[in-house]
Amino acid sequence: MNCLKDTIKVVMKMKWTLITGAAGGLGQAFCRQYAASGCNLLVQGRSFEQLNTLKIELMKEYSVRIEICVCDFTNNESFKEFSEFLGKYHIERLICNAGFGSYGLFAEADANQMIQMHQVNMDVLMKLNHLVVCNHAESIKEIINVASTASFQPGPWMSVYYATKAYVLSFSQALSIELKSKGIRVCALCCGPMETGFSKRAQLKHTWMQKMVMVTPDYAVKCAMKGLKKGKSIVVPGFMNRMLVSFSSFMPSSLRLSMMSLIQSRRK
Repeated sequence: MNCLKDTIKVVMKMKWTLITGAAGGLGQAFCRQYAASGCNLLVQGRSFEQLNTLKIELMKEYSVRIEICVCDFTNNESFKEFSEFLGKYHIERLICNAGFGSYGLFAEADANQMIQMHQVNMDVLMKLNHLVVCNHAESIKEIINVASTASFQPGPWMSVYYATKAYVLSFSQALSIELKSKGIRVCALCCGPMETGFSKRAQLKHTWMQKMVMVTPDYAVKCAMKGLKKGKSIVVPGFMNRMLVSFSSFMPSSLRLSMMSLIQSRRK
């Protein structure tokens, strides 16, 4: 019994990397890269089977500890339990990757789905950032909030999703300044289109232009980790994505909106 208590105490004193939306795509890539770096992982997702399969795979390959927490961020009671669960650990790094989008006209969209998207993409991200900054002040060193190249302009046919990602970018940039004096680095990862579970859930088809700028989830994660070490508050993986973001910033807003309307209308 004493040995078990001692083991629990040791585990609780360890430093942990918390990764949300870890069950697939970009989340799994974050898990693999940080496990390869020797980091202990707290992984969140909605599917225990997917998380457990990932845990078994990574623990066979790397000498790290992995703890699973199944949580549906659209459920307030589930998120409350998740927050209490995190209180047992010393969180050194937060990766806010959970999020989803949907395609279609705003007037035809399901209102409950839009509310849930707002909740997961913005509210939960903000709450987790606040939780680690306030409750894990002694251990937290790095925060990566997953935004998107969608953060830089409006997106007809995906209006709510694009707006939520604009929030993530703005919030993360402001937070990077506020927390700099505390030695906490904050980065917004602005990925372009990728072949992940996100695209399937949003029922999206990629245009030839979007396929041209695609990067892999592993590459995006490596860019994020490298950029964070350099103290960058914004990371846009892929040369073509960076060029498009830079180019669009110099375009008149009316022209940028017309271009996005043309691109988005061809994704279905």
